[in-house]
Amino acid sequence: MIQPLEKSESRKIIYSIYFNCYRTAHLLAAYFAFAARYAIAGRLLITRTTYWLCFGTICWYAAIIEKQPLLLWPEKRHSFWFYIGSVILMLLMIVLIGVLIWLPLSQMGFKPSNLVVQMLMLPLSIKLLTVITAGIVEELVFRGYIQSRLQLLFKTEHLPVFISATCFALLHASYGTLINILMPFVIGVIFGYHYYRYRNIKILIICHLLIDANALLHTTLPKH
Repeated sequence: MIQPLEKSESRKIIYSIYFNCYRTAHLLAAYFAFAARYAIAGRLLITRTTYWLCFGTICWYAAIIEKQPLLLWPEKRHSFWFYIGSVILMLLMIVLIGVLIWLPLSQMGFKPSNLVVQMLMLPLSIKLLTVITAGIVEELVFRGYIQSRLQLLFKTEHLPVFISATCFALLHASYGTLINILMPFVIGVIFGYHYYRYRNIKILIICHLLIDANALLHTTLPKH
């Protein structure tokens, strides 16, 4: 059951989320601008390193300023088959919704992001860094840190899920296409509800890793 908060506690949570989102956005904007001078491999190396620095800042803030764990919700243990079933079910949902979104967009002339096409031709080491960074850092930040703290402010589970999913989607706006905003939003909603219900971030990390690995590690380039 979600307990009501005092006004001072609510302000503290709002400030914590705002501070870390603002600081992260500021650092990413600065590093993206710096990385723009380099080729795609160099930009990804710089920006992914920045993601880890931002994540480290959030971990420091939670431990030193908030004086509480990064993950407010204790991890619940589940069976091996629950892990397998959850991952398969979420992947099927994401694929189905992705097809339903992509088909009308492709008919309207939308094409894959040029950045994604370039990423498919990167060295394996850069691809692995990108996959691992996204799978671990993004889940711990958007679901583990932001969503759990937003949950303290609202009496319903829905707003925290949709707010964290929106922030997650906006992070992908740099890819430059509508599909690269809509799909992260869908993934954020599915992951958010699963995390609220089952309180296990590891399942989300595994699923996120598989999604990004499938997107980056295959060898077939999208057709223009």
